[in-house]
Amino acid sequence: MDLVVDKGRPYEENLERAGEFFRIFLPTEFTPTALSSILRKNLTVSVPSALAYATWSFAVDDPFRIEAVMSKLKSALEEVGTLEIPDGADGPERLFNLYLYTFGDMITTHGHYNPDYPENRIFIEKDGEAPRIHPIIMSSFLIAATRKLNFMKVSDWYSMTLEGLQMCDWEIVEDRDVQEISAIAALVFFATLGAEQFASTMYRPDKGETHETVLDALKEVKRRNIIRYEPAVALLNVSSACGLIFTAYSLILCSNPI
Repeated sequence: MDLVVDKGRPYEENLERAGEFFRIFLPTEFTPTALSSILRKNLTVSVPSALAYATWSFAVDDPFRIEAVMSKLKSALEEVGTLEIPDGADGPERLFNLYLYTFGDMITTHGHYNPDYPENRIFIEKDGEAPRIHPIIMSSFLIAATRKLNFMKVSDWYSMTLEGLQMCDWEIVEDRDVQEISAIAALVFFATLGAEQFASTMYRPDKGETHETVLDALKEVKRRNIIRYEPAVALLNVSSACGLIFTAYSLILCSNPI
């Protein structure tokens, strides 16, 4: 498979063309070198953006494979190194940065309250589409994968306080239904990264805050009856000495919708 983008065509047209290509390409058994070769041959701003959008779409369609695919993406982007795109908005821009900006925007857009997905459900269905995982939980999978792989350093997308949990990059308090979905996402995030790594993304270890602080926040949300989903409640009853030991995806994918 190969992609050829005409740099003389409009941005939106190239974005759509490259997006269609990557949506077909990512599910294949591609190699990082094959992807880096495609990127080198198409040094235009629409291509890394299209790859970021396709990463999100792939995660929604096939969450079990997202970590493996993102591992390949990391290797491919490391191969292109500091390669620059000449037609950035403010002049030449690193290819990796353009991918990261778009990916971060997708997380921010889908990782908090969205009027298109207001219902309190782990699985959502829209306009007759097949059921999909709620975008907030999908965001937690993607963030956990990037942190676990040490791939991409963006702002702290995840916010948690005793007043609630939300996937966003500013201080707001979401409604209770969204907080519950976010709390379940936090449990997935916690289990995927492990207690100490998770705490380091949420709190300040240099100030004495540990994974116990994280557990306390989750338990407070449970006490206030925000977490009502039974499998998630059961996880919070596990001894803090043992941590939260469970398979992250099984909580969501092997359970019935709320």
